[in-house]
Amino acid sequence: MPIVDFLRQLSVKRNARTGFKFRWLGCSRKKPFHCCPIPGTRSVDHLHENLRAVDVQLTPADLREIETALSKIEVYGGRMNEERMKAVDQTE
Repeated sequence: MPIVDFLRQLSVKRNARTGFKFRWLGCSRKKPFHCCPIPGTRSVDHLHENLRAVDVQLTPADLREIETALSKIEVYGGRMNEERMKAVDQTE
């Protein structure tokens, strides 16, 4: 998965692997709203790891690097299979 691989590499480069993905989601300039990811977890240790996202600081240069790299990655496929999409966005 190219997007995940890129973000993982950048987080290692920045020495901010823990919580990096959550911080990026919260900082994305392209969203017209503040995105608040709600990660699932199976353990208290993972919860603490996710909460360390508040310690990650992304600079404007970091965000530009991310946006530039992501703009070069082709995204394809639906967000869910056909069966699940039938239950999404239904109007009455």
